[in-house]
Amino acid sequence: MQLSLWRFFRRYTVWQKGLKWVLVLAPFLNSYSARTQSDTLLHLSFNDRYRILLNLFGRYSDAPDTTVFSTEINAFSALAKAKNDKKFLLELQAIQLKRRYEKRLEPRPALEGAFKQAISSAEDSGYRQIQATLEFYLADFYWQIKDYPQAIQHFEKADVVAEKLAEKDFFLKREIAYQIGSNYYTLTDYVVAIYYLRKAVNLTNSADSLQARITMYNTLGLAYLNLNKLDSAKINLHQALDYAIRTNSQGWVANASGNLGHVYMLQGEVDKGEALLVKDKEISLQIGAKSPAAGAFMELANINFNKGKVDLAAKQLDSAILLMNNMMPFHRKGVMYPLLSKISAYKSRWQDAARYMDSTLVVLDSLTRLDNAVQMLRLKQLMELQESRVEIAQREVSIRKKTMQGYVMIAGLLFALIAGVLVYRQKRKADSAKKRSDELLLNILPKDVAEEMKTMGVSRARRFEETTILFCDFKNFTLYSEEMPPESVVQILNHYFMAFDSVVNSLGLEKIKTVGDAYICASGLPAPDPRHAEKTVLSALKIQEIMQKSPAGWQLRVGIHSGPVVAGIVGIKKFAYDVWGDTVNTAARMEQHAETGKVNISQATYELVKDKFQCTHRGKLEVKHKGEMDMYYVESILAEK
Repeated sequence: MQLSLWRFFRRYTVWQKGLKWVLVLAPFLNSYSARTQSDTLLHLSFNDRYRILLNLFGRYSDAPDTTVFSTEINAFSALAKAKNDKKFLLELQAIQLKRRYEKRLEPRPALEGAFKQAISSAEDSGYRQIQATLEFYLADFYWQIKDYPQAIQHFEKADVVAEKLAEKDFFLKREIAYQIGSNYYTLTDYVVAIYYLRKAVNLTNSADSLQARITMYNTLGLAYLNLNKLDSAKINLHQALDYAIRTNSQGWVANASGNLGHVYMLQGEVDKGEALLVKDKEISLQIGAKSPAAGAFMELANINFNKGKVDLAAKQLDSAILLMNNMMPFHRKGVMYPLLSKISAYKSRWQDAARYMDSTLVVLDSLTRLDNAVQMLRLKQLMELQESRVEIAQREVSIRKKTMQGYVMIAGLLFALIAGVLVYRQKRKADSAKKRSDELLLNILPKDVAEEMKTMGVSRARRFEETTILFCDFKNFTLYSEEMPPESVVQILNHYFMAFDSVVNSLGLEKIKTVGDAYICASGLPAPDPRHAEKTVLSALKIQEIMQKSPAGWQLRVGIHSGPVVAGIVGIKKFAYDVWGDTVNTAARMEQHAETGKVNISQATYELVKDKFQCTHRGKLEVKHKGEMDMYYVESILAEK
């Protein structure tokens, strides 16, 4: 009885919510009604009104007559101006900007300018929902044109603003978190993707569609899968499959079943994995989803080959190829060709086996160029394939060598080919490892010092009489570390340090090290440079310029001092190139006495750059262990006379 009452209450609640939306949306089913019911529209909440506007203008967006959209939005804009409703006007502007970038109606600079002006207006007026919406749309615009760094920055700004709003007051809050997580997944940054996807899942409430939950849990499961966290992947993919079954979404049932089956296979639960993959194949065939069905056929073919059911595996692989009709995606070829090679070798079709082996190498070579993580995975697959080939060839030669001498000769040739490929690949792998080792060494040591270490095994310390040292660190870094997720702190810190590296490298400075949030670099070593002070100060100004443009809002102190130092390698394990001396200590004191956003230099540095930069004398300041010292703020570069 209690269960029946609960079901009745749930059904009544759903119908009640549906009736509410029918009553709210009914007056706005056409543009004329919307304008005649303007007073009702103006008094709705942001969530209700904005949903109505999106629904209304969404119908005009794809209309052949582009003037219809403009006419209607101009009518609403006139209404907003007549009512002096700035908030309503900004909501309309957000929808208009959304259409402008989706339809590619104008160049990028014009859209960027319009977005930034609207965002500034919303921020100044305190309209947080509209500010977050505009940031979200601007991020989507950048994502569509593949400017991923800008897109991520604005997605995260939208999330920061949305974080201050309750979900009941801002219906896009969960969508923003999900979109950021989904985009990081696309960029293969799975750790950060999981952070935002879990945030989206936690924001999901009972009013959300089950379709949205399927998408979130499926993406979250795949992110865990890519990090090889199979138990977490399985939990989230089970959730996706459960919601897909409840909504009878056959495409999602197939998709989630295939993904879950793959996880079970990786965990060695072959029977469960195979059953789910069969389910994926059957549903995909029923709904005409050829690519997913082909993928399921391939996985099943691998399973059956490993079980010794070679003929069945061959038939399933043929079905996959037939479904794709010679349009096999590149990543699927990386599964298809190795299996074709193994099946051909098993059936003693040695020429076919060799041909498919070469095709495999071509595919794997192309896939290894995607990125470092994928490269390592593909190299591993390649070695496993080569080992498998040797095993197959040896077994077949052993079986047939007593009956047909011709086959023995072919098998010998194939084995020689495999051995040659192995030697060649091993050499390439060794060359690649050496190149990577050299690159890593150059990331740690200056080029001259690295060469000395490689040839001599040691590097002696040297004294450099004319150098300039730069110290900088972030204000309130401890507070950021305590209040922000660790992944976000590291990500922002890495973003800044990469930008600093770019500036330092472009001007020929030597990065010394980072210690926590502190960044240290030098000029005039390991090779002398008569412009060491000038280049260091110019680097500092460029770094502060980067900080001023950054949306994260972090602030930086910079201190510079010039003089002699001793530089060399310290330690024998995890060694590093470092600098010592009073010049280094004094540069650190300059940074400690600097204000955020400023470049503070000593008297020694000032004397070297005063003809190149406009500086402001700060007077004598008390410095620990040094007494009073003259300090200067660098304001700008002096114009050439």
